Amino acid sequence: MKSFLIGILFIAFGLVIGGVGLASAGVGIGIPMIPLGVYLIIRGIYSFRKDGKRGSLESTNFGKILIGVILFIIGLSTSAIGIGIPIVVIGVIIFMKATKNIFRKYLNT
Repeated sequence: MKSFLIGILFIAFGLVIGGVGLASAGVGIGIPMIPLGVYLIIRGIYSFRKDGKRGSLESTNFGKILIGVILFIIGLSTSAIGIGIPIVVIGVIIFMKATKNIFRKYLNT
């Protein structure tokens, strides 16, 4: 439940600060906070639905895809200072591995 509430705060922050970032810098740092907030909300719902069983969203392929997309978006917004380029690469690698696992699972059936 804590992740759910934090996700709502990240979305609110992204919407408020994102408009300023778009007006001043093109992408801004607020815009990547919106998918991060969505991820945290999904993570909160997932952990609430697990009812105390072991496992987390990050261990599923869907969770890895979400993390890859978030890293890609955050890397794009920070690529002007150079630190964003490795973040984009890591996000793409995580996304590709997760989608490869999904396709392998469905194609080998």
